Amino acid sequence: MEELSAPLAKRRKRDEPDGQGRSEDGDLGGDPDAGVDLISLLPDEILGSVISLLPTKDGAQTTVLSSRWRPWRAAPLNLDADRGLSGQERRRISIVSRILAAHGGPARCLSLRSLYGPPRPLPPSALRSAATLRTAYISGSDFPAAAAAPCLPRLTKLTLHSVAIAEDVLHRLLAGCAVLESLGLEDSRRFNAVRIASPTLRSVGFSVAAETELVIEDAPCLERLMLLDPYSGPKIVKVIRAPQLKVLGYLSNKITKLDLGPVIIQETMVVSSTASLRKVKVLVLESTGPNLDTIVGFLKCFPCLEKLYITSFLRKNMKNTRRYNPQEPIECLDLHLRYVILNQYQGMRPNVNFAKFFILNARVLKAMKFGVVVGCTDKWMENQHRRQQLDHKASPDAQFEFQRDYCWRNILYNNHVRDLPTIDPFDGSIC
Repeated sequence: MEELSAPLAKRRKRDEPDGQGRSEDGDLGGDPDAGVDLISLLPDEILGSVISLLPTKDGAQTTVLSSRWRPWRAAPLNLDADRGLSGQERRRISIVSRILAAHGGPARCLSLRSLYGPPRPLPPSALRSAATLRTAYISGSDFPAAAAAPCLPRLTKLTLHSVAIAEDVLHRLLAGCAVLESLGLEDSRRFNAVRIASPTLRSVGFSVAAETELVIEDAPCLERLMLLDPYSGPKIVKVIRAPQLKVLGYLSNKITKLDLGPVIIQETMVVSSTASLRKVKVLVLESTGPNLDTIVGFLKCFPCLEKLYITSFLRKNMKNTRRYNPQEPIECLDLHLRYVILNQYQGMRPNVNFAKFFILNARVLKAMKFGVVVGCTDKWMENQHRRQQLDHKASPDAQFEFQRDYCWRNILYNNHVRDLPTIDPFDGSIC
């Protein structure tokens, strides 16, 4: 026992900072471990794991403290190129390149989200640790057309933002992601079509050039298809096989054609429906008018819908006088629809009649929220309650809220939109 404790005592003495943990006459006072660098006594594997949890800049700086802290170079790298590295973009890019070149260990997370401006060549060492990467966010980079697409066998989350990448390179890149669960393609270019076939993909966020076509060929686990900015693209969306699709949006009239198999939608109008899609629970769309007849068409196509988000663009001549016919029941109104969020609400007759249809007929409604774009005074709200006939609501427990409106971009770029555990990534779009 004495033989084992002697080296430990020597190590403690060597690592002990001067002037700490000793009494005035030189003896250790109180706690015998006071002032001792206990972290440095950890095995290399544990020490490396601790260092990997530090911000990138702090982790790199630990190498100058002691030779015992040099495991940073072999510890799993979590690189986030934020302003913590440097407030100057050019310097930040230089630091990222040096870190990637100096770090010899595996990489878990690579986030180049703070590299703005026109796309620049991707640092040659950026995907050196492709075999160990689990999360990658690459922004403002240019993938060389002749580049060999890396194999990313452990990558579960990939986002390409403002990236220039050739269509064949993109498809080779996606083919090398064997366990990918979340994919984001945002404001990227150089490809006309994206074809996705993945046995593991659960979430897709898409915002690209207006003429781009998105084709989901085979995605048996896909739950969320989010068109983040349909005003820029894609123009055509085709879903061949996605049997678990639960969240769909944002649908605008800028999407020329949305082909879901049994349901075909053109410019937010259902033009063909041979069967209903019962898996979809959350739907986000816009409606000019708002057009109640059009929305009822969606309710019939998605009979198990639980949440409906609508951004309304007012048309003063819209009547919205449709009445619910019990002889032609709408399943989601009777059994499933629990939340309706009506954005851009102005309180005029087309809005009031539209909202009243849900108030009087949604039997299991829990809450209806109105994103208001006009002055929301107590008197105005009292008048709205009267006109909407809230005293005759179909669901006794339904709650109604008038709140300040968020524009549709706040819905689309919600912080949770790529959060895999979130059932409804659009939730909280109206604060």
